[in-house]
Amino acid sequence: MLMLRAGAGLWLALISVTGSAPGAAPSAQLEMAAPSAGADGVDDAATGELRPSSPSSTLATPPGVLAAGRLLFQQGRGEPPVEVDIGEIAMVAEQFPCVGCHGEHGRGRSEGGLVAPAIDWRSLGAPRQGFNPRPAYTRDALQRALAAGMDPAGRTLDAGMPRYRLTAGQVDALASYLEALSGSASPGVDDAVVRFALITGGEERFAAIADAVRDAALTAAEHENARGGAYGRRIELVPFRVTPNEDADALAARLTEQPLLAAVGTFTPGRSAETLAALDAAGLPSLFPVEPQITDAADQVALYAPATRQATALAERWRLDGEPAALLLSDGTPLGRAAVRAVQRVAARSTEPLPLIELLAGDRLAGTALADQLPRAVFFFADARTLTTLLEAVPMPDGLRIYGLLDQIGPVADRPPPAGVSLVLANPRATLADGLPSGEGTGVITDTARLAINATAESLRWAGRRLTRADLLRVGKETADALYRMELVLSGPGS
Repeated sequence: MLMLRAGAGLWLALISVTGSAPGAAPSAQLEMAAPSAGADGVDDAATGELRPSSPSSTLATPPGVLAAGRLLFQQGRGEPPVEVDIGEIAMVAEQFPCVGCHGEHGRGRSEGGLVAPAIDWRSLGAPRQGFNPRPAYTRDALQRALAAGMDPAGRTLDAGMPRYRLTAGQVDALASYLEALSGSASPGVDDAVVRFALITGGEERFAAIADAVRDAALTAAEHENARGGAYGRRIELVPFRVTPNEDADALAARLTEQPLLAAVGTFTPGRSAETLAALDAAGLPSLFPVEPQITDAADQVALYAPATRQATALAERWRLDGEPAALLLSDGTPLGRAAVRAVQRVAARSTEPLPLIELLAGDRLAGTALADQLPRAVFFFADARTLTTLLEAVPMPDGLRIYGLLDQIGPVADRPPPAGVSLVLANPRATLADGLPSGEGTGVITDTARLAINATAESLRWAGRRLTRADLLRVGKETADALYRMELVLSGPGS
């Protein structure tokens, strides 16, 4: 087994296995080390919960201060007017309000390949443990982060974060508003129940498996409730069936008809983009979806390593293989383009950008033109049917290695590749929880649904009784990091 670092704070196990891709192997029930209080947090002895530090010593915030903080957060406006530094250029803060990157509720989000973290005070005011630990933010630490771009641990923030020129009073107002965002951040939670959306459906041809996912998730929730739920609260899943023609606005309207903490175990193949748009419009985070995720996002917690992390692991393997001359083939979809960007980031450490060809249809692969361009390695980010066409229509050079995602081209791995060709596939499903209910559903998809509910229940138990969305997202990401183990399966002559 070889351990490689692939991205900030993430270690992936890369395992070369001879032959076809194996099924996902089970692992032990989730276990997490008990939390400990940091210097700036308060350890609640009764619940084992880490409470965030207060941004200031003020117990009651005047309405005018909150209004000023809201104006800064939502519009970048203040008195005196606020300026920001973008590199060496000074601009007005109204062009860069906090809400633009971190979202209306301060939960954070992903945009343009950058992930803006959650900045409500429940997130900032508690020490961060695990990867990239830091002390809790205080008012002074917040002012230093905004002005100098440095976190409480002394690390420089991402260059995409503008540097704001705020007065001490403006920082106080902003901190008070961030604290107010945290105070009303627990929809769907009461003393007896924590309520989630369970969204399944999508294209009609997936109806049977979508029903199996829903039933497996509901059974797993009952199993967790039989264990006591989380702090005496039942885990209630509210089913939502997505029809093939339902648009994002209609689904978002249904999701806002009752208070929900988040969506969990989402499975809507063929309608994933519309579902994500509906979740964003409804302000609902997404926890442990059953279907693959493309990228990391601040308000999404993937059950398995997203496609960008898988592509990064493939690129790291390519580097270990000696960086043979390589070509990128992509279908031009959001997933394909995200995977291409991840590979190019790794390749940029030592080479020029790799050449890219976008495949719009299988018939474009016919003939020998593409064969003349094939080097010793190909990163292939398209579907199995397109790869099959490629392997049948284009002469393959001896010793060619094709790097791809098992979620995309898994069916090709069920049979030996052509002579002289090796497949290197990222299999993110190298981890499945053990000890889960053995419900009627079988197979990887329903096992994944049960694991999603198990991971949600464990995250609830470690997020603390005073539960908020920010708490759940923070702990959920720590839970996900424990699951992000991945096999790289090698088949063919090189195995």
